[in-house]
Amino acid sequence: MALSCCTRCRLILQLIGCFKRVIIRSVFQPRKAQGQLLSWYVNGKRCSVKNYEDGLQHGLELEWYENDSLRHLINYKEGEYDGELKVYHNSGALKREERYADGKQIGGRCFQENGEEVACAPYREMPAFPGGEEEMFRFLGSNVRYPARSQRAGISGEVLVSFLVGVAGGLSDIRIEKGLNEELSQEAVRVIKKMPRWKPGTFEGEEVSMRYVLPIRFVL
Repeated sequence: MALSCCTRCRLILQLIGCFKRVIIRSVFQPRKAQGQLLSWYVNGKRCSVKNYEDGLQHGLELEWYENDSLRHLINYKEGEYDGELKVYHNSGALKREERYADGKQIGGRCFQENGEEVACAPYREMPAFPGGEEEMFRFLGSNVRYPARSQRAGISGEVLVSFLVGVAGGLSDIRIEKGLNEELSQEAVRVIKKMPRWKPGTFEGEEVSMRYVLPIRFVL
């Protein structure tokens, strides 16, 4: 029996700017994010468009304010920023422009609404387990227990669990996005509840709540 987590398959749902009131529709395949994720405000106006290939963001991401003005456009390549990133004030004035190559920033500037250049904070930083991914995998390896009944029944595969990382780092609203059976789903939820507080995600320098989706694999 082996237990593993798939880093490449990790899907992080980021709905910053429209996370309060959205309707989400997708053309995802059931095992991996594939295709386009669309969301709308409850008033019917568009919120965001994101594209995925093999579980990773790839291509252009667009997000709008609730007044239908463009909030940002970001290019992705295999899950990392690549190319142009532009952010706009609600008025439509340019707020931030950056360029990336394979996930590394190679230039950027930030502006007040009147056009005056100002210092930049990172646009978006994702929540993180204390000590990083390696520590998270070590925690999972030490704490996840493969239920004996599921082992005897030959049930193996991936449980996809999501949770909200709050501004104080606490984990809440744990959901099974894709399960194998009730026993394995309960085990995945038990381990997430046992995790320590995370480093919260940030958006333009401010800590915000973000949903994190983590696949846990049970392998015989």
